[in-house]
Order: sequence, then structure tokens, then C-alpha cells
Amino acid sequence: MRRALAAGALVLTLLLAGCGGDDPDVSRRAARALNDQIDLVEFAIAAHDYGAARQGLTQVRTSAERFADRESISGDRLPLILQAVDDLEAALREAEASA
Repeated sequence: MRRALAAGALVLTLLLAGCGGDDPDVSRRAARALNDQIDLVEFAIAAHDYGAARQGLTQVRTSAERFADRESISGDRLPLILQAVDDLEAALREAEASA
């Protein structure tokens, strides 16, 4: 189960990678802010604090939507980020149920 959680966090991180260039899918500012939030989620997962991890994912979702509203995340990338958050939330629910 921890592998699934780590993989989910990694997917989110990879979706934020590749910023830069003339017209990035994710601005550097948005990528930095969201990566910091994902780091906190990963720390919470490592500590088996799944409630804090869920709160962190809620913050990631809210921040991603706000950055998209400001056009700091492209309309193509936002659904991928939100799907990765959904997938990680599902893995968290499974981890909690098996704990």
C-alpha cells in the first residue's frame, strides 16, 4: 500500500515537472508551490498521518484550481493533476481501511 501512495505522490510531482520554456503547462511559481504542498503530503504519508495527507491533498487541489484560474496551469494539465489527486485520495482511503 505504501508503494501505491508513494507512486501517487510521484505522479503528481512528475505532472508538475517540465515547466519552463516559452509557454509552460505549469508556471515555475505554481510548480514550486504545488511541489512544496506535495512534499508535505509525502511527509504525512510516511508518518501514517492519513488525515493530514488528505488535508494536504485538498490544499493541492484548491491551489491547482486557483493557479489554473490565473492561467499559471494550462487547461490541458489541470485535469491530469486533479485526476492524480483523486487517485492518491483513493489510495489513502484503502490504506486507512487496511490499517
